[in-house]
Amino acid sequence: MTNLIKAEIYKYSKRPFTYIATLLLCIGTFLVTALVAGKFSGIAFYTREKFLSLTFTYFPLILILMMVFCPVISEEYKEGTFKNLCASNISKSKIFFSRFIVQIILAVVIATMCMIVFLLSVNMIITGDSYSSEMLKGFTFRFIASTPIFLGGITIVNLLVILIKKEAIVCVIYYIIMQIRILTFILEKLLWNKFGVIREFLLSTQLEIVGDMNSTTPEIIKAVLIGLVYTVVLTIITAIIFNKQDIK
Repeated sequence: MTNLIKAEIYKYSKRPFTYIATLLLCIGTFLVTALVAGKFSGIAFYTREKFLSLTFTYFPLILILMMVFCPVISEEYKEGTFKNLCASNISKSKIFFSRFIVQIILAVVIATMCMIVFLLSVNMIITGDSYSSEMLKGFTFRFIASTPIFLGGITIVNLLVILIKKEAIVCVIYYIIMQIRILTFILEKLLWNKFGVIREFLLSTQLEIVGDMNSTTPEIIKAVLIGLVYTVVLTIITAIIFNKQDIK
């Protein structure tokens, strides 16, 4: 399986899109921080501590962007390379898990690059009276703690790809799934308050908990564990379905 992983990483290392996407995300991170710092308008919108607390409210958007890792598996169906690999007597489990590991590697590399840019550029923002270096450390810790939740998003994407195989349809359905939280809120208010229980176990809700500067350690641990459960359970289910599929 190591060779499969190396081959896949080499393939993406030769694609300009990989570098362009990472560069655009890093530039976007820098520009947003510079805008908040008032580098363009001359007026700072937030103090550093306020900006750090608000940044996590946008993390559900990053969760939606997990669909960008869809092609790692979906293009194998489109190009017919899964069929060639299976014909080479390579087990389906090794094929699937090698792709999943590559997704994780790509996600970690891109996230690390963006985080480095963010931590450097956030120094442009003025500090308020309540700011301390511990806030930045806490932000970094919470970002790292959110990793299993983002991986849970990737596993949902993978399950949809294995079932549907069409990138465009997968992206639409995944986006709809990410909006279930809004739907459960409406149903809770209009029909039955027990619908709120569903919302408590959604990935977007776990991101909100991890990102809340007032959340306790047990709450963060619970959110991380839920993200891990999503990742492990959905990966196992997807691997089983993939192993039983006829690759055409």
